[in-house]
Amino acid sequence: MGMCPPNGSIIIAEYVVSDGPIANLYKDEINSNEYWEIEGDGFMPDGTHVTLNDNFKIISTTDVIFGTASENTALTQLIAPHVSRSYVLANETNYRYFFKRMNMFSDVEIIQGSSLQSGVSML
Repeated sequence: MGMCPPNGSIIIAEYVVSDGPIANLYKDEINSNEYWEIEGDGFMPDGTHVTLNDNFKIISTTDVIFGTASENTALTQLIAPHVSRSYVLANETNYRYFFKRMNMFSDVEIIQGSSLQSGVSML
C-alpha cells in the first residue's frame, strides 16, 4: 500500500456505465396505480387468504435518480480528486493539491530536482 507500481505495470481504471437519464424513475411515474404490483398472496395468522394488492399501496416519496448524462473520460480524470488517501506527499500532484488547499498562495509551482535540491515555489 502506497508503493509505486514497477515500470511496465498495467493499471486498470474502471468507470461506472449507466443508461443515463432514461434509467431514472420519477415519483409521479412510480406512484401511478399501474407501476407497482405485489406478486403472490399473503396469509393471516389464522390461515385466512389475503390479496396483498388490495391491502397495500407502495408509494415513493422521492425520485430514484441513478442515471446521469455521460461525460468525457478526460473530464472525469480532470475533476477527480488529486488527494492522497494516505495523506502522503508522494508526487507533484499531491504537493500541488496540499498547497492549493491552504488557500494562502495565488500560484503554486512544483519544481522537481534531486532530493537535496527539490523545492516548492509559492507566489
